[in-house]
Amino acid sequence: MKPILLVLTLFIAFAFSRLSLGQVPNLGTASNYALFTVVGAFSNNGGTLVKGNIGTNSGALTGFPPGEVMGETHVANASSLQTANDVTAAYAELTATGCTAPISASIGGQTLTAGVYCQSGSSASDLTGVLTLDGQGNPNAVFIIKLTGALSTATGSSIVLINGASFENVYFQVNGAVNLGIGSVFKGTILANGAISLLTGASLQGRALSIAGEINLDANKVNVAPDLTPSIFSNGATYNANEQKDVVLVIYNIGPVATTSPVTFEFNKLTPSFTTSINSTATTATVTGNGSVDNTEWTFTEQATRYVVTLKDGFSISAGANKKIVIQVTATNTPNAAATITARVFNGTGGGETPTTNNSAVYRISINDSNN
Repeated sequence: MKPILLVLTLFIAFAFSRLSLGQVPNLGTASNYALFTVVGAFSNNGGTLVKGNIGTNSGALTGFPPGEVMGETHVANASSLQTANDVTAAYAELTATGCTAPISASIGGQTLTAGVYCQSGSSASDLTGVLTLDGQGNPNAVFIIKLTGALSTATGSSIVLINGASFENVYFQVNGAVNLGIGSVFKGTILANGAISLLTGASLQGRALSIAGEINLDANKVNVAPDLTPSIFSNGATYNANEQKDVVLVIYNIGPVATTSPVTFEFNKLTPSFTTSINSTATTATVTGNGSVDNTEWTFTEQATRYVVTLKDGFSISAGANKKIVIQVTATNTPNAAATITARVFNGTGGGETPTTNNSAVYRISINDSNN
């Protein structure tokens, strides 16, 4: 009897910890959708571009064309019924997810690390300026933000992902309507209990799913990430004085076809607080378990303020694959100094580089203040 009780206790504790620590909700078939509403009309005005499926399980869908959908459209059919059930279940799963930290109704102007953030009260929320989500070098970092009222983002506002954070692991549960402001940039999956409106020129890298409410678009870009998307990883962003660490830069090809040479990206020098060195023949890195890297497939050109890295002739990045390089970053003896590594892809012929913006990654590093 005691072993059974012990197993049951451990199971309950494990299940609760997964909910409390921010388990990614199961989207089911909704994971293939960029935009979907369980109940509500779906309309578009202007030259919207959507990568992913769109649909409604109850309501009319209009505005495509002039809008373009690189995916399937489902309206009140067997597929939309299943997706409606999956969206409803995912919303309920987020409702049951335990909180790890509070968050105010005004969510802009701050930096959050992984966790489940919950708003108290029922006032409407807003995002003005920049909300930064810091993965702290963990590509699996999960961010869940639960808001008890409607959400509006200001004109030109944005969500910025740094240090390995991925839009695929960002979730907003909004118990009300969502309005993304003119020219704003939003990243993550929205699960709303109300209407969803993207105002003129707003972009969404992720999904917008509603359990009850119409969807309105106006010349937007939805889930349109660059074909070549960079990311940066390391074993910790804090250095001791004179410490050296491997930093891995990854170029993902999320486009539909292979990208061939020339593929070119750049990253900045970090002087005077850090120095950078490159071994062009390196094949492994002491990051995430001594993983393999592809330095031998790239040409490295040092310039005054940056390094330019070009894929050699005869090599390519297959669709859904990636190429990695490792660099060595060494701290100086300067306590409290900090720097930001920025990698940017600016050429990717053969597979396309669409769009040409939003294709950079940043990783912030600093030197421990207790070394002197």
